[in-house]
Amino acid sequence: MGSRAKFQQFFEANSGVYYRSVGWVERGEEVNQQLIGLGLNNLEALIERYGESNGRYVYEECMKYVKAYSKVIFIETGLEAGPSFVARALAEANEKKWEFEKIKNDDFLIVPPGHWTVASYDKNIITAIVSPASPAEAK
Repeated sequence: MGSRAKFQQFFEANSGVYYRSVGWVERGEEVNQQLIGLGLNNLEALIERYGESNGRYVYEECMKYVKAYSKVIFIETGLEAGPSFVARALAEANEKKWEFEKIKNDDFLIVPPGHWTVASYDKNIITAIVSPASPAEAK
């Protein structure tokens, strides 16, 4: 979004925003497919499986996020291979009847191979650390 300060200011002023980028669009479909595969987005199937009251409860819990958000913001990172990622994020916003906005980001954390990201609890938000050796590597 240009800087950590701009992100913080924007984040505090805009609740109910669902952020998307190339990676989120790709992986978001996997999450949606998992929900579909489990039938968690199908009220009738949940009622048939769990009964009226429990089925409605499971469905409402799984779909709460739709009511909590009102906008999709697509963050352009420069990794977009074409307009399809933006179009898919826009289609998601239209489907959910949310607003849509596109913003450009040029402030990145570069995570070298062999590192993990962790919360830094400071103005940097996250940082990269050398990942601890796995039990197999420690032997």
